[in-house]
Amino acid sequence: MAIEGQNKHSREAGQPTTSRATVGELLRVLKARMVTPLALVAILSAIALNTAIALHQSREQRRALEQQHAVESVKRDLDELQNTLLDEHEQLYTVIGTRPFYRRAAYIYPLPLLIDNASAAQQTCEGRERCLALLDELKDMIRHLGRMSNELAMRAMLEPGSVTVATPLLGELDARFFQTMQKIGEIRVDEDAHLDQSVTKASRDSQTTAALLLGSGLAAACLLLAFLRRNAHITKSLREALYTADIAREKYQRLFELNPLPVWIVDDVSTRLVAVNDVAARVFGYRADEMLELRLADLRQDETALHGKSLPHGGARENGTAIWEHRTKSGEFRSMNVFQLQTDFDGHSATLCVMEDVTAQLAAQAELRHRAEYDALTGLSNRKHFDESLTRMLEQAKRSGAALAVIFLDLDNFKEVNDSLGHRVGDALLTHIAKRIERVVGERGTVARYGGDEFMIVTGGADSVLTPLLDSLLLAMTEPAHVSGHELFIEASIGISIHPSDGDDTDTLVRNADAAMYLSKQNGRNQYQFYRPELSKAAIARLRISTRLRQALRNGTLKVLYQPQFDMRSGAMIGAEALLRWTDAQLGSVSPALFIPIAEETGLIRGIGEWVLREACKEAARWNANDARALRVSVNVSPLQFEHGDLIGQVRSALHDSGLLPELLELEVTEGALMRHPDLASRKLAGLREMGVRIAIDDFGTGYSSLGYLKRFRADRLKIDREFVREVGLDAETETITRAIIALAQALNFELIAEGVETNSQRDFLLRNGCIQAQGFLYSQAVSADKIRDIVASHLSGATEAG
Repeated sequence: MAIEGQNKHSREAGQPTTSRATVGELLRVLKARMVTPLALVAILSAIALNTAIALHQSREQRRALEQQHAVESVKRDLDELQNTLLDEHEQLYTVIGTRPFYRRAAYIYPLPLLIDNASAAQQTCEGRERCLALLDELKDMIRHLGRMSNELAMRAMLEPGSVTVATPLLGELDARFFQTMQKIGEIRVDEDAHLDQSVTKASRDSQTTAALLLGSGLAAACLLLAFLRRNAHITKSLREALYTADIAREKYQRLFELNPLPVWIVDDVSTRLVAVNDVAARVFGYRADEMLELRLADLRQDETALHGKSLPHGGARENGTAIWEHRTKSGEFRSMNVFQLQTDFDGHSATLCVMEDVTAQLAAQAELRHRAEYDALTGLSNRKHFDESLTRMLEQAKRSGAALAVIFLDLDNFKEVNDSLGHRVGDALLTHIAKRIERVVGERGTVARYGGDEFMIVTGGADSVLTPLLDSLLLAMTEPAHVSGHELFIEASIGISIHPSDGDDTDTLVRNADAAMYLSKQNGRNQYQFYRPELSKAAIARLRISTRLRQALRNGTLKVLYQPQFDMRSGAMIGAEALLRWTDAQLGSVSPALFIPIAEETGLIRGIGEWVLREACKEAARWNANDARALRVSVNVSPLQFEHGDLIGQVRSALHDSGLLPELLELEVTEGALMRHPDLASRKLAGLREMGVRIAIDDFGTGYSSLGYLKRFRADRLKIDREFVREVGLDAETETITRAIIALAQALNFELIAEGVETNSQRDFLLRNGCIQAQGFLYSQAVSADKIRDIVASHLSGATEAG
């Protein structure tokens, strides 16, 4: 208005206005008129850029989640494929290891089903060449495995008994089978690596997107400031044109409101909000006038940024970017990525804040990070996260000089739950046990699921903390677990290594705790053991023994000796116990006390036990070919052999192949094996007794020794353990126990035999108290099958001469 008035007055005076307008003034006018359109175009461009970047970030997040789902789908397909392979391998062993008494359909390896499972996994990882190539290799391995399995099954059907554990092709099949399992594991590891790469890329892209969004917000903010300063300059230089200043302020307000991000200005001295756009008011749930009554501390959670550099509320003139937790009017917390720019507002020092809500992005990143670091079943840290955490804690412990304990906890007999009740119940039990361990450990340490039924705990190494924790863990494990309608009893073996005495790095401490845990298993389970340096040597020796033992079983270098059993009244031989012996070319003579526990740990005991059973039946059939006295052979059955596999079928097959009468075979089972699963034990014993096979309870008196279970299991003979026999004449209390065992057997009409009889005084004591059967060095040590045949022949000759 002032400019127009001034121009009108000049025209009325007869002086042309153009004569007094300079080129510089015209340029300034043109420049002033262009500022607003250019600023609007720039801000709208920033809005469009923000929208495009946000859409791109959304697509990238969705793509990352799709890759996550794809990897999980591949792993599920691999789990199904692995379970089917395990089931079919077990089925093949059943076909090979049992001799049917009826014609059954030929075993056919389900190759199409397995190939379909592998192909399903390929469809999921389509587009990833390495995944497809690994799965192609796996399919070739499965085809090879199928051909070998069908060949072995056909041979077993056409030539029963021709395929045994010593058959070379079966060993090659086992090798192929384990290579296939390793290939599946390799693919799983590759998929985990792919997932980790995807998570890392998603996180990096999110940071890049946030930087771009903030950059565009900064550009808009800079334009606002430039426009604000230009507006002030125009106001100062053109005071006479007041309407220009009003228009400029109105345009500034529109630019402030048009920003798609929340924006406010804070006075640096009072920290009050002095300007707020509508977007900020809507995001935080206030009216704009309400927000102008707030201080920054009323909205910001604390003074420390979650990410980035913590920026001051006022005072220092400093710009930058950081993420803060903000609180809305409703009490909801939101993570805001804040760009702060120092400026002036109405002549006072102020801070312009442009904000982006990154709550959803941080949540998505946290979810991806959680999936990569935590076990999906139990919610505990996984192996990778545990190893990283332990490494950090070790660094802190080294700086502070504090002791640190690594606890390796392995569930005893967990495989039995999976085998008997299925993986669904097994998974539910693992979840239940994980919560129980967490409850016991509490604030005293960190818990992780290390794999399968293994858990790791890190805690302080002081005895005042460690010993009570270990005792509490063992006590908690003894409580029954009620899972999926089942009452399950589970125990744990625990090993402990201490930093710095037992190791200075993660791998060493975990390995030594593992070795101590295996010592707990060897010493009877349900206990804890601390690492000792000699355990590492023991672990290497255990691995060497298991490898050589597997070769001995395959090559047929194991040997069965027989210890004769006698009637102490007449001196007549009444039978013999089959005892396994092993002499290795590298290890020499290996004690059964050393290699039998290792065979049980590795599962080799099932194959060894079946081989011993067949050898003993064949040898006993030779003894009794011309002997009217019918000599029995006693064969030990391990707990693992008794609980798993088709023991009844194996016995029936061994009797059929050897021609031995069932009543001449006696199976010795320990008290512990019977009481681990009483219902299963009762069913199996009933099936064996129906066949006519005799049952002896081995090591009687060292375990439960319950009258109730003796009546329930209905054994034929009790075996007095050598520990009681050894103390005869030395310990009166042990002699009293021995008399009680003999009296109990007589009262229940059990036969009774004592093992380990080595002296005449022991023999006389047993005879005097009513035990008439014995075996031991007083009569004969364990001898070869040929020597037993000589003893049988000499007894026959003596009986003939006496007749």
